Order: sequence, then C-alpha cells, then structure tokens
Amino acid sequence: MTLQILLTNDDGIDAPGIAVLRRALDGLGEVTTIAPDRNTSAVARGITVRRALKLERRAVGDGYAGLACDGMPSDCVRIALLGVRCPAPGLVVSGINAGGNMGADATYSGTVGAAFEAALRGHPALAFSVEEVEPGWLDEAVPILRAMVGHVVERGLPRHSILNINLPDRPLAEITGIRPARLGGASAYDYVTLADDESG
Repeated sequence: MTLQILLTNDDGIDAPGIAVLRRALDGLGEVTTIAPDRNTSAVARGITVRRALKLERRAVGDGYAGLACDGMPSDCVRIALLGVRCPAPGLVVSGINAGGNMGADATYSGTVGAAFEAALRGHPALAFSVEEVEPGWLDEAVPILRAMVGHVVERGLPRHSILNINLPDRPLAEITGIRPARLGGASAYDYVTLADDESG
C-alpha cells in the first residue's frame, strides 16, 4: 500500500522551503500538500474557530498540485487527518521553515506546531527548519532531505513523537553527519519591542 504523506508549513504555500521539500518527497509516497495561504509564523498549535475554513487549489513550486488553506498550520493537519479532500496521511512533514526552531522557541513555531498536531493524534511527523541560507542552498539539500524522510519511512517513529530537524546554515560540503540532540530550554528571541505610546 502506498504511503500517504501530508506536506505543510507555516510560511505559506508560496514559500521556497515548501517547494524544495515537495521535490524531496518525490518517490517516497503519495504526497498531498495543504498549507496556509499566507505566512502564519509563530502561531504554535493555534486553530481557527467560529468560521468555516476555505481551501483553494494552488500550485506548489514547479507545478505540483496543492491546496491553500485560509487557516493555521494545525488546521491543515486536522483537515488531512480527518480525510477531508485527501486520504488520511500516514506521515506528516512540515517545513522547510525560514528560521531555526531550537530550544524553547520551537514551541512558538507553526511549523513545529503542525508536527505536534499530527503526533498528538498518533501520526509520525517531521518538522524541518533552517536559520538562513544562500540562494540555491535549499535546492542542493534535496538529497539530504529525502534521505532523512526516507529513514523515517523505513524505520518509523515512536507513537506521539516528532523529529524537529534544524539544518545548519553552512555549505553542504561541510556537513559531515546528523546528530540527535535534546531540545534546549533557552530562547534566542527573549525580547519584545513596544511601539511608542503617545497616550501618556
């Protein structure tokens, strides 16, 4: 039986990262792409309530079929897992997020939130992120991405778990392997910016 894969993200269906990840999934299963119709970064596991969601057919990257959703990343996952407009997926892949998702900051991420939505419902999930890249870097990363997802397809994941994968922002020739790590507790963005308040 063909593996059903859901591809989503939080940067939106037109983001370059999701296009690259869609190419990397070729040959690993039957891929359905449902992603937000706009950038929804830092929404964590937020969902849409009190209104109906809308889906619109859109192309992803080099002409792959996709569905743009006017909701959140977790909405996209819920739509797929309930079998609405597509077969229920056996694997959820989220990303590639523009910006790292490390430490406590991972809990803010809509990309990671989408993976959590799947995992909490008993489906294996991966979230991919990269801090910053030179133009063309992501295209070169396709074989690495395919190998990582393929490994999970072959070996599986423990129930209710995700892999949060951060790609290093360095030339691929300098990447010598993959190392598992525990999620750290510090935040890289531990500050807020307040607008000037003229009200006194």
